[in-house]
Amino acid sequence: MAEVQIPAGRAVLSGNLTIPELDYCVKYSTLDARQLGLNTHVIVDGCHGIELEPGDIDRALDEMKRAGAIILISSEV
Repeated sequence: MAEVQIPAGRAVLSGNLTIPELDYCVKYSTLDARQLGLNTHVIVDGCHGIELEPGDIDRALDEMKRAGAIILISSEV
């Protein structure tokens, strides 16, 4: 895996298939990072949602965007 340099004051979040929680863990980590004033990017194709209720993933993405997170796909990084 290539090393990526992340500037101070920025959070870049992604999940993996062993922790597929875009609509829970990634969402809450993103909201926490934004509350701390970090520039926050979510690599959406690096995450997978649980979707316990229909629409959970879309609502999570909307909430993260409203909080100021930038939603990206991996090719944009």
